[in-house]
Amino acid sequence: MILAVGAVAAVTVTAALLMPLFGVGKLRVVHVALFGAPLFFVGAKQYDATGEILAIVAVHALAVFAGFYTVRATQSAQRQPRHGISIRRSPVVILIAITGTVLHFGVTGIPLFSGDVEISRLELGSSGMAGFPSRMYLYGLTIGLLWSVGEARLLRDDWFRDKWVIAAMAAYSVSRVLGGFKSGLLQVEITIVLILILLWGGIRLPRYAGRLFLAGGASLAFVFLIATTYSSYQSTSVVDSLAARLTSVSVEPVAMVLQSENAYLGEDRTPLVLDSQYFAARYFGVGEQSYGFTKLIAARWVGESPLADRIFPPVTLNGGAVLSRQFGLAVSIILMLVVGRLMAMLEVGGQRTCSPMVFMLSGVALVAMIEFISRGEIVYSIINWSASVFFLVALSRVLHIKVS
Repeated sequence: MILAVGAVAAVTVTAALLMPLFGVGKLRVVHVALFGAPLFFVGAKQYDATGEILAIVAVHALAVFAGFYTVRATQSAQRQPRHGISIRRSPVVILIAITGTVLHFGVTGIPLFSGDVEISRLELGSSGMAGFPSRMYLYGLTIGLLWSVGEARLLRDDWFRDKWVIAAMAAYSVSRVLGGFKSGLLQVEITIVLILILLWGGIRLPRYAGRLFLAGGASLAFVFLIATTYSSYQSTSVVDSLAARLTSVSVEPVAMVLQSENAYLGEDRTPLVLDSQYFAARYFGVGEQSYGFTKLIAARWVGESPLADRIFPPVTLNGGAVLSRQFGLAVSIILMLVVGRLMAMLEVGGQRTCSPMVFMLSGVALVAMIEFISRGEIVYSIINWSASVFFLVALSRVLHIKVS
């Protein structure tokens, strides 16, 4: 019964994801958020013959789709008439983000050119300065890019030729390539697609089939080239390692989240409590610093203690799985339905607005939700995205340039 439910949900989600490729409907934010789901479904079937993991993850994905289209099917996204702006705030944001990124790489080194790309890419918090450089690298460049597009679209039809949009896109793209993550170039492409969806209210894929094919090919080539530098991929062929990482291996951490005996937290602790205690100690000096939920799973995955003084391999925990562990299956499905509805409201609001800041905030919220669906990090994401947005918005109120 469980396997049947999982299979039906997985097939339904996969079919919904493929429809825009055949010209049925537009590509929307929900498709971007769940585009990797079919590979996970394959891995879940390989990893767990009972179908329990497949059923849980597929039903959560279906809930996101259902929530999204209960809003999107009833709301149009007619953009308001364009008007000019007298000041631009994004240039200062972009320059600050670039400065922070340069400082980050200056302190930690450039992972792509290091002796051990696989490890050095994970040293994100070692640039110091209260986390300013690393946040500008991880979040500031994204904020600057979204903000610059929000402003440029009010000033000219060919917003993509705006010099600040070009500067932000160049800095963002170069930083993701130099960062040494296999998904670096894919992250750039996903962000571009997200921006186009916010601008156009969706994308008709057949019209852009050639460009999508080239972009997808470039991403795959980049993934393969970066993977050849990872030491953990040297024991077998890179192709086999990548195939396993995208399917069965990616399921293991999610299985550990759902199976409490593999990641016991204690009678009075839950994922959110554990993360809240950890980040309260790490960022605000409240309580004793230990470890967060993601680090616990990463440590258990490699058979070590989360208190060990080492960098653990990154794990993606899946948002639905974390919510299920926190609140139980029924409540987690309802919450994922709410996530889908919020994504639809942000997509519509981002297209309708004539405020560059609202456009940026809509994009940031969508990026954070997409990350949550994949990675399952809640407290970490809220703290860092909020801190970065607050800092840059506050600074932009004081430092900005007039539009001539």
